[in-house]
Amino acid sequence: MLTPPMPPNFSSKQIREIFPFHIAVDSNFVVVQEGNKLSPYLRGVSCVGHHISSVFQLKYPRCQWDWTDIALHIDEAFELKVVNNSYVADMLTAHSRGQQMGGPSRPDSSADFLRSSGFKASGLRSSNASSDDDDVGPNDRKTKITYRHLHHLLLKGGIYICDPESDPEITHFTAFFLVSPKVHNMTEMLYHNVTLPDFPRHSYQREFAILGDHLLSETNIALKLDRLNKQLDKELLGALQESEAEKLIAQQRAEILLTLPVHSAILDRLPEEEVIEMIDKHPDTLFMKDYDNKTAFDLCLESESYFSAVLKIVRDRLPVDPISREAVSPEKHGYVWTKVIQSVKYATIVKAAIDEFIHISHELAKASDEEGRPAMYIASPLCQRHIKEAMYFYRRYEIITMDSPHHKSNSCLLHIAIDHSDNDQRVALKFMAVKEHYNIEQTLRQKYDFNEDFIVPILRAHDSDTDTAFSQEVQRRGFTQYPYCIVMPAAERNLQTIISAERIAGRDWALIKHITTQVAQALKHVHGKGI
Repeated sequence: MLTPPMPPNFSSKQIREIFPFHIAVDSNFVVVQEGNKLSPYLRGVSCVGHHISSVFQLKYPRCQWDWTDIALHIDEAFELKVVNNSYVADMLTAHSRGQQMGGPSRPDSSADFLRSSGFKASGLRSSNASSDDDDVGPNDRKTKITYRHLHHLLLKGGIYICDPESDPEITHFTAFFLVSPKVHNMTEMLYHNVTLPDFPRHSYQREFAILGDHLLSETNIALKLDRLNKQLDKELLGALQESEAEKLIAQQRAEILLTLPVHSAILDRLPEEEVIEMIDKHPDTLFMKDYDNKTAFDLCLESESYFSAVLKIVRDRLPVDPISREAVSPEKHGYVWTKVIQSVKYATIVKAAIDEFIHISHELAKASDEEGRPAMYIASPLCQRHIKEAMYFYRRYEIITMDSPHHKSNSCLLHIAIDHSDNDQRVALKFMAVKEHYNIEQTLRQKYDFNEDFIVPILRAHDSDTDTAFSQEVQRRGFTQYPYCIVMPAAERNLQTIISAERIAGRDWALIKHITTQVAQALKHVHGKGI
């Protein structure tokens, strides 16, 4: 028995009210209680009285239904996935026929429910579905109840271990899985027969689903405009084609698509989950071209229904290996990255990928397309902005001394950078910790009007107190100690570098005299200003 990390603060009745999707198990992992909304969410599949493994498998963390194993992950989030076995199949059949969810009595041993039955769900359907309605979609009024509906159902949350001494009412419980359905948007909620009021108020999944819908709606607006333009082009092209040519193209299409299952899935507008499964099963056909000289990835880009599929393809086929940072061969990445960044409608995908792999942002920006053009130069303006935000400090300065600052002290940090917003000028970024020092640097130059031949001028200044964007960038880059910055032209080298590298001391008297004269003239200029 595990030692409880903390005593529970709620009774079992309160837990049923607060966590409508929870699962309570005893020391043998037999479910002794479940939330009121769990069984409807699982299309009538009930867990009570059975070993939890008869209904769920642990998708994350990767461990077994064993207390010693689970103890190693007690502070992590748990994801539960419905298993495909005879028990689940029987419960789905009973539900589709309108029978009581409890069903006939079953043996107590959990091993009886772990048999691999090879169950296929195509024959199961709800009582209101017609016998010839095999292609009913998740949004149609007639819905067949099959394991395919449960295949992507996930429950996510934490685990709490019970202490019998703290609450006598729950002595027959060992642990609670306090979980909620894991959905990404409102469309998934409708598909899985879940509404916002079904979620407990403390669950982040409510906001997550609303945010996902918001992102999809923004993307759909751009997709619809693009779709209209392509539809017009297609209609004009179709008007110019002769009838015999159209028949020949249709025949070629049918022949080619027989060998391209991913293309067929997309063109037949199958659900996105099935398209992703098809990509996993047939990755070698992803970049084969069809009768229109288009790959399956090209079709995904053109569709407005496969946002997640495109994101998965981009993540799995970057032109740079995230671990070794070495270039990946075109045969493996298929120029996916350089195709996506050219479209403004997939700017959200580009931002998600560049944020996830920010450590290789420079390599991704330099990756070439099929014509040898760098990604940074062919990206749409919005995608280019996302890449620059990841690469350059304050979206303009490429710091070339990030690993080794030119100078660092408690009050000052000096970096050399390339200003890509000012003709790639080489500049010095002087970050300062004290606002007074920052102000003095500027006011002295303004007051005495120094000659730029003797005193390095200030090109611009950035103040975190007045510039919110600069303040956020300073924090993101780890310069929080130095919130003030002045930008100055950077010299190729300083006097210390000349003395140490060129070894002129005691040797090149002509150069020593020239340098000394320049220093004296600079001092004279400063003294002439009354300083």
